[in-house]
Amino acid sequence: MLAALLALVAATAAESPEARAAMRLCLSLEAPAEESLAACRKAVAMGLPVDSAAPLRAFLARRLAALGRWDEVIEIYVALAAERPREAEWPVRLGAALLFGAGRPAEAEAALREALRRDAGSADAWALLGCALAARRQYALAVSALERAQSLDAGYLQVRPALAEVLAAARRGEGWP
Repeated sequence: MLAALLALVAATAAESPEARAAMRLCLSLEAPAEESLAACRKAVAMGLPVDSAAPLRAFLARRLAALGRWDEVIEIYVALAAERPREAEWPVRLGAALLFGAGRPAEAEAALREALRRDAGSADAWALLGCALAARRQYALAVSALERAQSLDAGYLQVRPALAEVLAAARRGEGWP
């Protein structure tokens, strides 16, 4: 993500001074949140190419998530998933926002199944799908999805103890937490 943002700043150097100023303010961690968010929106509205705008919009989504503004986060990820139909990253992020931010596991499941349609080898998508299924009390399917994430990346659950707990609870037919 940092590399993409640095490339974006370099690409923006060819833009107008106003675009560069908006980009700097957007990426500033010292600016007040609302001022930074407005600058991010302004920079995106200046018509950056899709490849340049995607990392900026992802940064904006993360800033909004930190503020608990999940509807706006979801809106950004829905748009990115539609604009970049071959990439699994955006429906994965959408699924995570729907599941953990908005508490909408059925919608998260749909987004994560789309991510897996795009990339069946995404351990992140399988693990999040397992969480969404567990939240919907579909424990056998949750176990299968989480085990698939583990099979794709042997250490996946070891470095994510909360997911390991979700898997253990699903195996017992219980929700977690």
